Amino acid sequence: MARFCSQCGHPLTNSSAKFCEDCGCPITSSESAPLRPQALLAKEGPAYDSEECSYSSLTTRDLGSRFEAFVEEILAYEGYKTQRNVRLPGSDGHLWEIDILATKNRDGILIQKAVECKNYSGAVGREKVYYFCNRLKATGIKNGLFVAYSRLTHDAREVAEANGIMVWEQDDLAMRILGLRSGRSFLGQEERFKHAVPQQVSFEEARKLNLRNPESVFIDSARLVWKPYYRIGYRLRADFRLPDGTVKKINDNGFCVVNSINPEEIFLQNEDGTIRDASLTSGLGKLKRAFTGEVAEDAAISKELAKGIVNDYVARGGTDFQLVKVNPLVNRGEAKRIALLEITERNTQEFTFTTKKDDIGSKVYTPRNNDVFLSDIRPVFVPVWEIGFSSSGRSYSRRMLAGSGTVLEDTIDVCPNHMLKDIVKVQKKSTIAVCEVCGDALCEKHIAQCPVCGRWLCEEHSQQCSSCGLRFCKEHLSNTCLVCNHALCHACVKTCRICGKPLCDKHQVVCSICSKIVCSDCSNISGGLLRKTYTCKACRR
Repeated sequence: MARFCSQCGHPLTNSSAKFCEDCGCPITSSESAPLRPQALLAKEGPAYDSEECSYSSLTTRDLGSRFEAFVEEILAYEGYKTQRNVRLPGSDGHLWEIDILATKNRDGILIQKAVECKNYSGAVGREKVYYFCNRLKATGIKNGLFVAYSRLTHDAREVAEANGIMVWEQDDLAMRILGLRSGRSFLGQEERFKHAVPQQVSFEEARKLNLRNPESVFIDSARLVWKPYYRIGYRLRADFRLPDGTVKKINDNGFCVVNSINPEEIFLQNEDGTIRDASLTSGLGKLKRAFTGEVAEDAAISKELAKGIVNDYVARGGTDFQLVKVNPLVNRGEAKRIALLEITERNTQEFTFTTKKDDIGSKVYTPRNNDVFLSDIRPVFVPVWEIGFSSSGRSYSRRMLAGSGTVLEDTIDVCPNHMLKDIVKVQKKSTIAVCEVCGDALCEKHIAQCPVCGRWLCEEHSQQCSSCGLRFCKEHLSNTCLVCNHALCHACVKTCRICGKPLCDKHQVVCSICSKIVCSDCSNISGGLLRKTYTCKACRR
């Protein structure tokens, strides 16, 4: 017989009972213990159409065995042609293997994307992202997509963002697959939700670019994705008696948030949305986030859910973006079991007491299910803007919470030229424009506007005047000093009045008699070390 109800997770005390005492559902013998979060997606189950308990045929086992195939399926939906395990020659003379090479043509411009797939069970560290960055640089591929079966560490995600690399983690991949297979997509229509965080950020605000030349950037894709979470209220009350007669009062309350697409993403939060997790609230964690400006996605989602939930909410789409609703992969009964396991684990604690022989003993308190009261077990949908940009074959991505406007990822906003090798970046430089030749988004230090035609150009696709230091289009900087061969702009170039040679500031002299600008070959030098005078050939005669 089952020890727990398969729907609500309530412990079963009566071995002969045919119905659960808590929810009234029939008792089956298929489950002998509550499932751990890691096993939930691998569990096979029936398909439900209800918003509260919607299963899909997609499982974690499927994601693991067909990982790269799922990635290819999503890329194909986005219009890419894909090749797997492609070996390309690098600038260093070595052959580099690309897991998936994706290409598509947009208005006559070829967009090429290298995809790295990491089918790891644990978090992926920054060294793997560094290696992928080197692979992109060696092969000359501008666009990168890093797909992880699990999750990336915070510093690994920071390295990816600083180098303009898009990131898909397990729930991103599962959500895209569900959106393709069982989710619904609308243009200009509306969708109703029983419980949702209201949308506050419009499409115009979400797509806005803080660039000097936004007309050089185009929108490839735009979706408002409604992602389901469970925010379950809980209250724990218990009296724990120790052998020496001492009674410990156990009191805890808050909320348990469960990602209903990837139930391994779970955390407890306070009323104000702050996460009750040592790794996020420690002094070191606070210092790192304050120094880097890093926003942890879990913390951002937690605050979003705490701001306020609207019942019977209606979301309206637009003609310029898709409205996508992804149904929960975890039903209410499973969400309840996951929450009970998390609350139990976080509140299990050891107490010490004094024995009759004056020795120190210890006893562990583990909450029982009837110590915990759960409320509001319901899926809540959180809106997320997902916008893809492109410029001259370079692609970018932006993910933003549509409730608060919190940016989760924005590869077009971070200049990639400020990354310290093998060190976590501690400062981000915002971009001001995109190069109108290669599409790279750069900060004011690494991009300049041609004073002649007004085009914005990176250092590779522009030339610097050796006299004034301004950068120009290569076609607008055609003059060269014939002495040092350095490029000169039209305003800085001077010609020798005798031989006609173009000269830079360093290699022109002024005749002391006629004040004409001449080159060193057309003048004579007189005087000592402290005072030199130049006389042109014409005056010397």
